[in-house]
Amino acid sequence: MKPLNRPAPELLAPAGSPAMLLAALRCGADAVYLGGGGFNARASAGNFTPGELEAAIALCKWHNAKAYFALNTLVADRDLPAALALAETAVSLGADAIIVQDLGLLRLLHERFPALPLHASTQCSVQTTGGMALLRAFGVTRAVVPRECTAAELEALLRTAPVELEVFVHGALCMSVSGQCRMSAALGGNTRSANQGTCAQPCRTCGACGELGGCAAVAAGSLQNFDGLAADAAQHVLSLKDLSLLAECTSPPLNRVASFKIEGRQKRPEYAAAAVTAFRCALDGTPPAVRAAELRQAFSRSGFTQGYYHGKRDATMFGTRQHEDAASPQLLRRLAGLYADNTSKPTGNPAIPDPPRIPLALEFTGVIGEPIRLTARALAHSVTVEGAALQPARQAPLAEEDLRRQLCKLGGTPYALGSLTITLPANAFLPLGQLSALRRAACDALSEILPPPEITENERDTVCCTPTSKSTTQASPKAAQPTSPPQVQPTSPPRVARFCSYLQVPEDLSGVSKLLLPLHTPAAVLEGWRKKCPVAVTIPAGIFGGGAQVLAQLRRAAACGVTEAMAQTPDGVALALQAGLVPLAGEGMNLYNGAALQTTALLGAREAVLSPECTTLPGFSPAFAGGAIAVGALAYGRLSLMLCRNCPAKAFAGCAACQGKGELIDRKGVHFPIRCAAEQISADEKGCAEIFNSRPLWLADHLPKLRRQPLDFWLLSFTVETPAECAATLRAYQNGAAAPAEFTRGCWKNIL
Repeated sequence: MKPLNRPAPELLAPAGSPAMLLAALRCGADAVYLGGGGFNARASAGNFTPGELEAAIALCKWHNAKAYFALNTLVADRDLPAALALAETAVSLGADAIIVQDLGLLRLLHERFPALPLHASTQCSVQTTGGMALLRAFGVTRAVVPRECTAAELEALLRTAPVELEVFVHGALCMSVSGQCRMSAALGGNTRSANQGTCAQPCRTCGACGELGGCAAVAAGSLQNFDGLAADAAQHVLSLKDLSLLAECTSPPLNRVASFKIEGRQKRPEYAAAAVTAFRCALDGTPPAVRAAELRQAFSRSGFTQGYYHGKRDATMFGTRQHEDAASPQLLRRLAGLYADNTSKPTGNPAIPDPPRIPLALEFTGVIGEPIRLTARALAHSVTVEGAALQPARQAPLAEEDLRRQLCKLGGTPYALGSLTITLPANAFLPLGQLSALRRAACDALSEILPPPEITENERDTVCCTPTSKSTTQASPKAAQPTSPPQVQPTSPPRVARFCSYLQVPEDLSGVSKLLLPLHTPAAVLEGWRKKCPVAVTIPAGIFGGGAQVLAQLRRAAACGVTEAMAQTPDGVALALQAGLVPLAGEGMNLYNGAALQTTALLGAREAVLSPECTTLPGFSPAFAGGAIAVGALAYGRLSLMLCRNCPAKAFAGCAACQGKGELIDRKGVHFPIRCAAEQISADEKGCAEIFNSRPLWLADHLPKLRRQPLDFWLLSFTVETPAECAATLRAYQNGAAAPAEFTRGCWKNIL
């Protein structure tokens, strides 16, 4: 069948279960995204078994819809073979693209399937066209834009993006930029990680910190009043309302993107039906079949917000589940009706035409005293099944109209009735249930012999290739000849010290091999410290529309003699290269396996910090042996739990009350520092705020064990410490010292 000639953008729906898949397809989705067998960001969704996946992809093809397979989590070295095997299965069954987060898996997939479209998950945190261009070299054809982008930023991306852009238009909003949230992992001991598909959503509980309690205060001031603020929003200062851009979807720049994405693989089929129907009607210009109030009740949190898109980031964006956000049984029945079978109706649903199905020819034959027979034909195949014996009528005979009505009920099948021939003698009788059973048996038997739509031989030759031993990726000129890492001392690796502010740096930097200072550090300060210690600058993780400002600051740092810059996302890597600096990959890059380290080296990075969620290190040693990149890990510091574009301190207390030293304070009195990075980019609020852990990672009392780990350097990260506290910590990691009163081992408890 020819594809439907629907207007762009593509309408992409979640398919967390077979029922949700059917709802999305029948309500007019152009594509669905689904997972199966692990390694996807919704581990608790009803993911598809291999058998179900085959049927699901075949059903998508019958409905002229695309199927995108999600492998969008970080993958440990030991799990890479299983992830690649799962991808092989999805590709062989006809998946149209794979959604990926892990940079190592991304490169390996491109090497194995060089013609396969790869979609960079929103968890890649790519916000600029420069970052997208780097990923394009590894097979990325589409980038899922962060939900935090404004309309103006989206407009700018559309002008220069080297790949397709996919934009979330409906569904839940995470408080953190996707891929940069570690709160669930920090509180759940890494068993509930957002980057592993097992997020526990602590931000949705009463307060900010889940198991640690709810927030009773923000920053140092009283809460401001905002129109539309939910009554209990002050107790849920990390819970955002759901997103809905239904009113904006037909206007520029949104209507020029490649794909509209609806979030919600863990929700019920009626939710998918409501959201897909609403956007299908809007895109097709037909009368709305779902009212705004019904869309809210299908699922929302205090209604919907468009705050990020319109650049209005304040407390009105926050909300929780309210009584009016819940669907009534009557509404659920109506929404279920949107995707119920309507092939037997003369016109069906006028707002949502049924997707095309396989034409089916049926031939019914009945002879009194003999078994009834039904022959079903489709796609040059046919089957004949028999049922109960036809009986003589004792009262009212079986009417041909009733027989026809029963045989036309093809809901839940991929078939649409093309023709029906009936041979029925007069005065015959048969229970209608026997006719339904006969119809089901015929459809099931036909489906067993009908092969799913095949990938063409040309597609199979180009997409399904054998694994190659050599990467086909073209590395950048800087990556062609990677610089060898410094020689590691057998006693203790070099210590790299990173500071949130240059005002924290103590005078004595004994034992520090490199000093990392914020990008906005004054030029005179950079030049002064360069005389005492090698200096690099740190690029904010949240760049968004501030790429030009970041590039200007990087060039200013280069003019001061700085040669390196630490990046937390592919955007930062691209900007560092553009400024002529050597990139250093920070923990925000989520480097979780040896293949990811090698990919980062190909991007041009000289040093890399492992993901703080790593629970084992030996798997990285093969990457170390190549000498392509020096590898380190966070050994001290408060872990960044969230990267927030809507700063909770600013939203609820205001910047004047915060003074750059905001905090989340839970009901147990535990303080979670908030530090603002907006001044690192510009004064027009392109930057983000970071929420840090309440206690620092501490390993100075285990230096002998730490020294035995296969690391090229230790990263000591300072956020809220005074210069004296920084100096004491530096000495502790040189000589050893007992742990402070409050500390955490983080994932090191599984390693040391």
